[in-house]
Amino acid sequence: MQLDQILVRPSDSIVIIQYTDSAGRSGTTTSDLGGNATASKLVEDSKAQVPAEDTNRPEKAAIEQEISQLEAQIAKLRKSIGQ
Repeated sequence: MQLDQILVRPSDSIVIIQYTDSAGRSGTTTSDLGGNATASKLVEDSKAQVPAEDTNRPEKAAIEQEISQLEAQIAKLRKSIGQ
């Protein structure tokens, strides 16, 4: 048997394991995290590794405007080299 993916869902207190056996059959199994100190440590360590949300993102309209300007610049550059 081969473990394909392990999903930890702390909000639901479960671990979902997706597997494939030697005959090519796949399936999932679910385990309760309830009070498992090792699983809790894994969740806490993982949370510490996730980067913080960037709250200084530009508005969508500003990004779309910048994309339009870049596309116009690309068009000018292509025209200048004869494409």
